[in-house]
Formats: sequence, C-alpha cells, structure tokens
Amino acid sequence: MSQTIKRRLLLFSAVIVSFAIILFFVNGSSQPSISGAFGVNSDSTFGAILTALSAFVMTLFGVLIGALYRRLVQMQEDGRKTVKYMVLLRNVLRSIDFQIGLVGAPVVFGLLWQAISGLSIEAMLVIALQNGFASHAVLKEVAPFRGE
Repeated sequence: MSQTIKRRLLLFSAVIVSFAIILFFVNGSSQPSISGAFGVNSDSTFGAILTALSAFVMTLFGVLIGALYRRLVQMQEDGRKTVKYMVLLRNVLRSIDFQIGLVGAPVVFGLLWQAISGLSIEAMLVIALQNGFASHAVLKEVAPFRGE
C-alpha cells in the first residue's frame, strides 16, 4: 500500500473518530442545542448536530491558526524576516504541533461542549475558535504528557 493511500486512510479514520466523539458528547449532553441555533427547535437533535459540527470546524480552524502563530513566532526568533505563505502552510500542516492539535481537538471540543449553557451560536463559535487556538494549553491541563 502506498504512503499516499496510507495517509488518506489515516486521515479518513481520524475524521470518523472525531465525528464519533462529537456525536458522543452531543447525545450525552443535557443541553442538546445552543439557544435554538440554526432556527430549529432547541430540543432538535439535528440542530444540536449542526451546532456541534460548526463549532468543531471552528475549533479545527483555531488549531490551524494557533499552529501558524506558533510557527511564525518560532521563525521570528530564528531571525527570519520574510515568509513564503505556501511553504509556511505546508510546513505547518505537516508539523507535529498541528498534528497534536488535530488529535486533541475532539477532547478540547468535548470539554467545551459540556461547559456551555445557554450560549448563542456566535458566542459558541468564538469560544470554539479560542479553544482551538489554545488547544495545547488545554490539553496540557487535561492530559499532561508523561512520556520521554
């Protein structure tokens, strides 16, 4: 099996697991929706899933922005004055920093989902973006790495 197929299979598996985790948190939540987001009944499972998916996508976007930010800071500390955006994006998408954020995003999102109470969809998206951006700090508190 080629490396490309293995990577795509791994990515597909990660997406499926992430959505399974989201559904677990949504179904186990005592608040299935956020202030009637998406104009549906607040007791609607469909509305809860749409809310959760949009918030999870925003969390992933926050993970990307956080990884970009940390890479840019690192480049600045190394004395770089300019950056090629496509090279930067490619480096970030392949970085361990970004991969850690992707793996931890469902956990960060699950903590966020359990903590909400009567928020508007706008507030949820902002908090999801912030939590994605700071996912490393959240993960260190929840599950500190104890290995070598």
